Amino acid sequence: MKKRVLVFCTLMVFLFSCFACGKAPSAELPEDASSTPAPYEPGLTYHEVYDSDTDFDNRFGMYADSVVETEDAYYYLSYCGNYLYYYDKASGERGVLCGKPECTHDAERENSGCGGYAAVSGTTLNYLNGKLYYLAQDISNHCYAVYTLNPDGSEKTREALVDLNSAAPGFTPHRCDLHRGMFYASGQFQTVVSAVPTLRTCILSIDPENGEIKTIYTVDEKLAVESTETYTDPETGESFDYAEYDQTSVSDAPALFYYRQYVYFCLCREDADEDGTKHSVIELRRFDTETEQTEEVWLGKTEKAIGRNCRIWVEAEDRIYLMPAGAPEGASAALYLLSGGELKPVFAFDRSGTGFLSDGVAACYDQQAHYMELRDLTGEVIFAGMWELDASDQSDPKTTENGYITSFYGDRSRVFASYYLFPQDGSGTLRKYLVSYDLTGGSPQAELIAFDPW
Repeated sequence: MKKRVLVFCTLMVFLFSCFACGKAPSAELPEDASSTPAPYEPGLTYHEVYDSDTDFDNRFGMYADSVVETEDAYYYLSYCGNYLYYYDKASGERGVLCGKPECTHDAERENSGCGGYAAVSGTTLNYLNGKLYYLAQDISNHCYAVYTLNPDGSEKTREALVDLNSAAPGFTPHRCDLHRGMFYASGQFQTVVSAVPTLRTCILSIDPENGEIKTIYTVDEKLAVESTETYTDPETGESFDYAEYDQTSVSDAPALFYYRQYVYFCLCREDADEDGTKHSVIELRRFDTETEQTEEVWLGKTEKAIGRNCRIWVEAEDRIYLMPAGAPEGASAALYLLSGGELKPVFAFDRSGTGFLSDGVAACYDQQAHYMELRDLTGEVIFAGMWELDASDQSDPKTTENGYITSFYGDRSRVFASYYLFPQDGSGTLRKYLVSYDLTGGSPQAELIAFDPW
């Protein structure tokens, strides 16, 4: 349980660091926007080289929660969620993916007897060869395990044990994506190296058939201590000093993208010159799954800070888009393009907010004003206006308010927002929702896909 709490806290640090950036909006275009290489053509994405039988679907990658689309249904597993949910496209039926008669499903927080109980730590839901795959904790064996089940929830099987602690002690996956027959798990965790508090970033490959683990990339960065507080465990009464570290002094969690045989991964961090001028350090690499070699794509620093938690979209090997989730204070959210060895701005949004990037669509969401701006990768506006998080079908509509988006997926015609709603009285568990928005009619049409009460 403590490990799952730490993972959740890491997610919260990321989310609130992004939301804090929504100040003093500026509509000015970034410098050198006019010199951007040939523009993106709507509809032309990496899908011309995408193999749906083997490749990870990047429309549902990089962010916190897990979504899978098949011909007949959508499937949803929230970050650190306990239950696997489904939505039938034909009937509109939705609920926990469990076929057990008279099962109470998610009426309780941890119903391990439910067929849809998953108890993951991180985002791991995938689809391959007609099966759903996920990585979850196996309590009985004190490790992780690969599980599979049919899309109707039947034949749930433990395929292989995965001893992550042996490969990377302390590692908990933040994402674990299945691409060309292998899992690629990424995450960050605090450790101590030579008595120095350190943030370790890891990317591992995991064979779903036998659980074999290989390290693709790892890096350690020294953490700067902000403050130290005394913490008392409410269960044991034991007290100890808890240090809070400056997360801005190290790289953000890596963003992974899958293109042909390559696994691209991007790390970014803010730094400052001697005069205090901030800039961003960006490191983009890729792992070749055929040669098992890692190579540098672009390593460099920008003239000024472009933001934190950069997400990437690889349209082609020489056309890679970057979208910071959080823009610098006082700046608008913006989209950037790496091409010809140069990273240049494409366009800026009309306001500041949390930035999202997916298949042919970039988004800026003002969490406080509930205002959404959607653009294609040329900068053309798809939609701009109020974006209420629709939870009209929730079980108790009077208990929650003030929602915020944790994950944003989809493409030019349909996007998905996964979000929390807070209890009004400040107590209880945050409620989690997945809503689909049809963009084909001009005005987004919202439809509730899943509701996770835990």
